[in-house]
Amino acid sequence: MGAVALRLLPAEADLPGIGLRHGWQLLFLCLLVPGVCISALFTLVAEPARQHGAQSVTLGEALRWFPSRLAVLAPVLLTMTFAGLTVYALLAWTPAFFQRHFGIPATRIGYPLGWIVMCAGIAGTISAGLIGDRMARHRASRRLFLFAGGTALAIPCFVAAFSAGDASLALGRSADLGIPLNREF
Repeated sequence: MGAVALRLLPAEADLPGIGLRHGWQLLFLCLLVPGVCISALFTLVAEPARQHGAQSVTLGEALRWFPSRLAVLAPVLLTMTFAGLTVYALLAWTPAFFQRHFGIPATRIGYPLGWIVMCAGIAGTISAGLIGDRMARHRASRRLFLFAGGTALAIPCFVAAFSAGDASLALGRSADLGIPLNREF
């Protein structure tokens, strides 16, 4: 989607008070206003009522809770961090892959890839929530198996997507890859 938006903006613009900016910088400036407006709207959303007798905790209590569970939390948080880095690296590298292997410029592959990422991200997030809730009915730690399963499922999808000899097939298999990669976000 970014490539499509960049085509609508000039390559450079001299903005009063800001100076000369490249097109990609202009895109960030254009997204600033709606981003601030949407963020401001979230201040109007009331916090849901606490359920099951949950009580508010102070910041000090929360800060003491984390170190007491560091042995359990550190591997989970590190795994999530590296999984996120993997997804972002993959998204950054995919347009270059299509350009190098199939001769499709990033401006042309960006649009279908953006739709795949959006749709697979929504499908992966919703399905992970539903499946995770079912898995956690008996034991909350079972959600970790969903994360591990999604990661294991992503590996053959990755190999299938990026070893395809045809651009359409590789793009289609990228959609298969997107769902398991978005299961934790």
